Amino acid sequence: GFPNRNFYGDFLQRYSVCAASVFASGEFMEGKEATKRILETINLDTKRYALGLNKVFFKAGTLAILEEIRDEKVTEIFTMMQSRARQMLQRKIFLKLFGAKAAVRILQNNIRAWFRLRHDWWIKMYQAIKPKLTGGMAEELLKETKVKLGKMEKHHDEITKKRIELESKLNDMMSLKKDIQNALETVSH
Repeated sequence: GFPNRNFYGDFLQRYSVCAASVFASGEFMEGKEATKRILETINLDTKRYALGLNKVFFKAGTLAILEEIRDEKVTEIFTMMQSRARQMLQRKIFLKLFGAKAAVRILQNNIRAWFRLRHDWWIKMYQAIKPKLTGGMAEELLKETKVKLGKMEKHHDEITKKRIELESKLNDMMSLKKDIQNALETVSH
């Protein structure tokens, strides 16, 4: 007889991985039909099982064969997943190394160019002029100039006030001088 038996739902849950292509379309199938397709896909001899109304029946040793097939399939799936994960990790490492290789290549090209050009007259001239160029210190110079400008404006304001005071004193003195001269002229006439 058939000493081993499984409900269709239990069988499908455990062994559907053996024939995933049967369920790829996503269409609904009754348990009996799905079980029949799985067993046909894995090429199990029809003498080793029988399909009932609610259960599938197996001869002795058939479940061991199904378990071996399932283990092989699960191992294959895990191996594929591991290989994809390793592939992604290796791709990341490769891209990182490729970027570093490109950076090294750029540095090497720049160093070679410097060695080729270091004795040219215009490079020597540029290196002599470079400290005098203010491209990198523009903000610093602007701050210093603003501070100097503020001090100069303050000094200018102080000088202007003193000049106005001195001019008013001069005008007062000049008017006093005229008054004294007029008084002397009137006394002498």
